[in-house]
Amino acid sequence: MVGLVGYMMMMMMLVVGRLLMAVLLKHHGLGRVVINLLSSTAAAPPACLVDVCKVVHQARTALIKVLSVSDIFVPTICLAILTLYQNVSDGQTDRGTKLL
Repeated sequence: MVGLVGYMMMMMMLVVGRLLMAVLLKHHGLGRVVINLLSSTAAAPPACLVDVCKVVHQARTALIKVLSVSDIFVPTICLAILTLYQNVSDGQTDRGTKLL
């Protein structure tokens, strides 16, 4: 049973990390840069993508650290992040008003 809980935590962290990566890439307009990188044979990714990857890694590390020292259930935090993303992607804030 402990293995299943560890697996669930790892999967939630992967989902949150991927989601954060997608949001940051879209927010900074780097989608075209990623597509160009995937279709080319460049030796190294551009600095802007490296910076986004570093931020995502730091956020995931910080979240794991907070969850390891607190009694908060991992899905509670991850579901809150996913719900916030869903509201933002729908163009709504927590008050139900549309974002500009």
